[in-house]
Amino acid sequence: MELREYIVSEKFIWDDLIAKGEEAVRKVREQWRRSKTMPRMLIAWPSQFLHGSDGSTITDVVSFAIPDGVPTFRAAVELAREAKAYALLLVEQDKDAVKVILESHHGSRSWVLPIRRHGDVDVLEKEEAATDTESIGVLWRPQSRPA
Repeated sequence: MELREYIVSEKFIWDDLIAKGEEAVRKVREQWRRSKTMPRMLIAWPSQFLHGSDGSTITDVVSFAIPDGVPTFRAAVELAREAKAYALLLVEQDKDAVKVILESHHGSRSWVLPIRRHGDVDVLEKEEAATDTESIGVLWRPQSRPA
């Protein structure tokens, strides 16, 4: 792909988001190793600077721990709207795996880190990555994939 096409297609944005998603997976692994649990959370990349409730200017990602009882989709929609997000990343754990799902209008990338019992301890296995298979469903859905 030539440089002009790479820039016009916005693939450079998606490539950067994937790199940030991979870094999030490394941080999730470190956090899980320490505590053996991962809270449900969302991270949003705002499309413009935001103003905090204290008047400060927010120029980087916005993170949000999803409270118990709040549906993930509802929390994602609200955060995407409030942060004017161009990308969202969801981290959630069930009994068998920790999932990290990144989505933007470019598509989705998910990483599943299986939880396996080894002797008397649970460990996170190597993540399995997939593109355009799982999504949060706010900024991108499989049926909205460009032709």
